[in-house]
Amino acid sequence: MSAVAQDRRQCPRQASCSTLFIRTLGEPRLTLHCLAYDISARGLQVQTSMALDEGRPIELWIKLHDQPGTFLLGGHVRWCRDVTGGFLMGITLNEHEHDIDIDSWRALLMPLPTPTEA
Repeated sequence: MSAVAQDRRQCPRQASCSTLFIRTLGEPRLTLHCLAYDISARGLQVQTSMALDEGRPIELWIKLHDQPGTFLLGGHVRWCRDVTGGFLMGITLNEHEHDIDIDSWRALLMPLPTPTEA
C-alpha cells in the first residue's frame, strides 16, 4: 500500500481472516462469500470470486472469530481490483444510525484515546 493511501485512512486497520457474506442491494441481488483481509471501524478489505461495481450498495454479515454473534452492517463498494484467484474490494461502511450493528462494530474497533488525546 502506498504511503498516500495509508495517510488517508481515518481509522487503524486490523489484520483479519474473518469470513463474511455480502448481499448486494438493488438488481440483480447476489450473495457472495468473502474473506476479510483487514477491518476497521469504517471499512474492510475483502476478497471474493466476483467483481462488484464501485459505489454498489451492499449489506454485510460478518462473523469475527474472537467475538460472539454476527454483525450486520451496511456499506458500499469503494474500489474493486482483479487479483490472482478473484477480486479484492475496499468496502466503506455506512455512517447511518439505522444500520443495525454499526455502533457495536465501532465500539469494538475504535481505539480508546490515550491520556494525551483526551
